[in-house]
Amino acid sequence: MIIFPFHPLKIIAGLLGSWIAFVICRWIYRLSPLHPLAKFPTPSRWGCISEWYHFYWNAIHDGQLVVRCEEWHRKFGPIIRIGPNELHINVPSFYNTIFCTTYKFPVHTPNYDWQGPVDMNMANPNVAAHRVRRGLVSPFLSKASIQKLDKNIMKHVNNFVETISPTPKTLGKDCERLKTEVVIKPGDGVNVTKLLRRLTGDVISEYGYSESFGLLSSDKNIWFIQPIADSLEIFHYLQFAWPVTYAMSAIPNFLLKTVVPREFRGFAELEWTLEEQIDGFLRNPDTAKAKTTHKTIFETLVEGDSEIKLSKRALVGDSMVLIGAGTETTATTLAEAMYRACIYPELQARLHEELVKAFPNKTDEVTLAKAEKVQYIVAFLKETLRIAAPIPGRIARQTPIEGAMCKETFLPGRTVVSMSIHLMHMNAEIYPNPHKFDPERWMNSDPASLQEKYFVPFSKGSRGCIGTK
Repeated sequence: MIIFPFHPLKIIAGLLGSWIAFVICRWIYRLSPLHPLAKFPTPSRWGCISEWYHFYWNAIHDGQLVVRCEEWHRKFGPIIRIGPNELHINVPSFYNTIFCTTYKFPVHTPNYDWQGPVDMNMANPNVAAHRVRRGLVSPFLSKASIQKLDKNIMKHVNNFVETISPTPKTLGKDCERLKTEVVIKPGDGVNVTKLLRRLTGDVISEYGYSESFGLLSSDKNIWFIQPIADSLEIFHYLQFAWPVTYAMSAIPNFLLKTVVPREFRGFAELEWTLEEQIDGFLRNPDTAKAKTTHKTIFETLVEGDSEIKLSKRALVGDSMVLIGAGTETTATTLAEAMYRACIYPELQARLHEELVKAFPNKTDEVTLAKAEKVQYIVAFLKETLRIAAPIPGRIARQTPIEGAMCKETFLPGRTVVSMSIHLMHMNAEIYPNPHKFDPERWMNSDPASLQEKYFVPFSKGSRGCIGTK
């Protein structure tokens, strides 16, 4: 019998060579006329062969892919190829087709690999499970439910106003970071974005967990919001280096804090903290409920319902989404509104005038119902959301197996199709002079108009933002 010796290095070299040959052949196929997306224009052939083209524009150039898409659409048309199997579409009428309530265009799960081992419902490919889990939370975020909390919300708003006043309140212990974000002496200024995160954090913690974390008076519970802010700094990197998220979840907490930079451990720290809270609730549910003044979102998630019992991974994932959406996006929108009011004095004067008319006395009760009747306030906030949508980048779905039609163009089945809220809101045919901040465009706006139809700051459909109210 003849035995052929196989040296380990030869085996490794053979495997490596095979892998390189496979990659090259795949590149050739993706660039060839045989590829289903070959007929669509592309700004760069590099974008056809690898998703790392997205990394270049989003990570290296700090989220500029959506801006580049705007330029590419002007040059190449409404449908362009920006990935090996991805088309970016700038056809407003197609938005309601993709982002509808029928789940016809399934979620593109690889876009959510950054979430790591946690199970966030927004990326749940199981339609039935997604619908049930969404139904657990949606009643808490309805308009009627929010209106019941007017007094609670205003309590935190008043706390915020007092904190940034020229003579701020006496701060509690453990608040060194907070002191750096508050006006210490005239002319120093205020870090409004950070303080608004504290405000929204206090609101969502009381609503979601029944007990405010007191972020506007102490740094004790800064873990509640800081990991999200840290992680957003590297979000575009995590989309491509998602194994890092899994690795960090496996590292013991004490070691993670020692060897991993703060920005990279944000999600893992938040995950562990929420796990501790969930474990505490499961061990002593009666004790936890005794501390609450109302049925909380957190309590509802833990208890589940008759149709589905959520795993710990799912509980952590949905709690993380609740915190992220309830703090960061709301805070950045409020900060943008304040910024616009500051740089346009005439708009600020108009806003102040309308507020004084609606609430002439400082003791007047401010409620959502009363505020919504002030047309200019609504117009100002809608224009803020139009020009600075909380999630301006690409939102991706997959075409059904049989494909789909976009106007007169056929889109092959199982193709990733993405659209951007930013491009919808910057469409000059829908919003004349779109780069101008103009609240007047919303005054007496016809509900049937195009600008109302394509105003989608929170996306739409079965997976649109659950907290739009």
